[in-house]
Amino acid sequence: DVANALWAYGTLGFDPGPEHMTPLQEALVRALETLPPAELSSAVWAIAALGYRFEPTDVCAIAAAAERQLRGGGGGGTAQAVSNVVWALAVMAPAVLAHCAGLWGVVATHAAVLDARGLSQVLHSSAACAVATGTYQGAEEALGALLPHPLQERAWAVVRGSESHPSQLQRGVAAALEGMGLSCTLEQPVLHGLLCVDVATHWNGVQVATSTQ
Repeated sequence: DVANALWAYGTLGFDPGPEHMTPLQEALVRALETLPPAELSSAVWAIAALGYRFEPTDVCAIAAAAERQLRGGGGGGTAQAVSNVVWALAVMAPAVLAHCAGLWGVVATHAAVLDARGLSQVLHSSAACAVATGTYQGAEEALGALLPHPLQERAWAVVRGSESHPSQLQRGVAAALEGMGLSCTLEQPVLHGLLCVDVATHWNGVQVATSTQ
């Protein structure tokens, strides 16, 4: 069916071309009210992952359908569907998604069961919406204000609950920076604990993030 075909294309990273994708997208919009949440989310995710987009009116319709189907659901499977839909719509039309308050309300209700991948999807989606609407200022406080409070608490729990194992490269970078008279912290939580910096360097009150990837 439509959802399974789209999911297969997205998972394989295979783009069959607009002549095939356009009819599938149109069929998906017509089937919004009948698709189960998991199928809807995987189909929309695949479309975004392959670089295709919906018109703003269709984005609103997808967000509304996802909200109705996902509201009140529970469990990790539903949480994954929530994060997949939000991420896909943020990729397609972040300025439109920013005003879909109902769907963001569903995100908040599932915050407690989002895994690390889901948290990452929601974090980037929230930031993309803020950038698109001109409300993102780059400060920790600004980013924290974008996310529902339960999601912030869950993000802190994920970061604080994971053990830190700095690599030899991280230690080497920190040692070199400290040899230059700089103060360093390994695995420094930032952005309200949503991210960890490989090596955070402190100089004259300014914190600089260094990635060893």
